[in-house]
Amino acid sequence: MMMMQTTTKTTVEARRSFFSKTPAEETKKSNAQNHEHSFGGDVETHHRDDDASYDDDDEHNRWETNEDFDEDYHDYDRYHDFNVTKRLEEIFPVIDLDQNGIVSREELRIWHYAQARNHSENRAEHEFDVTDNDHDGFVTLKEYLEDDFDVDVTGNGTEKEMEEYNVRWIRNARKVFELTDTDKDGKLNRTEFFYFIHPEEGKRGSEIGKHLVAETIRDHDTNMDEKLNFTEFYESLFHQVDEVEEEPVGSDDKTNSNEEGSNNNDAYDESVMRVRALALFARLDKDKDGLVTSHELHADEASYKKLHPTNDDHARDQSGSLVDDADENKDGGLSLVEILKNKMMFYSTAMTSEDDYHDYHDEF
Repeated sequence: MMMMQTTTKTTVEARRSFFSKTPAEETKKSNAQNHEHSFGGDVETHHRDDDASYDDDDEHNRWETNEDFDEDYHDYDRYHDFNVTKRLEEIFPVIDLDQNGIVSREELRIWHYAQARNHSENRAEHEFDVTDNDHDGFVTLKEYLEDDFDVDVTGNGTEKEMEEYNVRWIRNARKVFELTDTDKDGKLNRTEFFYFIHPEEGKRGSEIGKHLVAETIRDHDTNMDEKLNFTEFYESLFHQVDEVEEEPVGSDDKTNSNEEGSNNNDAYDESVMRVRALALFARLDKDKDGLVTSHELHADEASYKKLHPTNDDHARDQSGSLVDDADENKDGGLSLVEILKNKMMFYSTAMTSEDDYHDYHDEF
């Protein structure tokens, strides 16, 4: 991991991305292999800075386009950085904790969680070292905000100072800093800083959990009454908490819609989605006043987990999905043979933090 010697404008912009929300449109498109944590827990997807050149590089794409190319290359990832089959064979006994030759959902969850948690901790460590300008082992709010520390966020500042995104980011950073400064000494140690960068890893019932939900409401509250009516809910938030599974990536919508008896796209019909949204809104609106408050949204565990999933939530979902898809004999676990038959499905499972050739890597 490349360490930055000084804090740059790019670093400041990167920090702001930690506190950004996933837009509803992007959330709807996201999938298990490219999932962004919302509000401070987003994880950048695995990529190279020179992806564009790699897309046009015959050396790195010939295995996809040239039928005469050596068949052995199908075992390598797209950048040929490691042999997927070999790596899976190596880590299988590590994942198989009871050494019974079958990887269970729980064993796979433990593996994915360990990798994701390690990634999150590495990210926080990197950001801590970059931000601790006086190297005293603590990060103050002034060190984190730097030039933005003195910006007026009371509503009385200049138009430039009060640019909406800037002021909301600063206010939010200050609030999260306050909530994660558990000993109230005005500075964060490494443990506190981890939860500052990854607030979604805090407990749902904690003050930070309540704050995350309050911010979610504010994100979608167009009339600024700190509550969501059905229109506000349906036009944005619903797509983030909808309980219908996403369509498979790469599915042919036109073909599916034309096939007799096919209902693959029915769930995304406008009228069907609206009915589903009304039902979910009614479930959230506990007092039946036609509005959803942050308290009501926070009380719904399923919706909360979709909005602010932890590393463990992602690991649980991913391991369950992998077992469901690759378990050919339906015994509830995965043999090495079953995993290797679906090796590219387990690409992220095979990747570990030591394979990172980027600052951040999406373990899922």
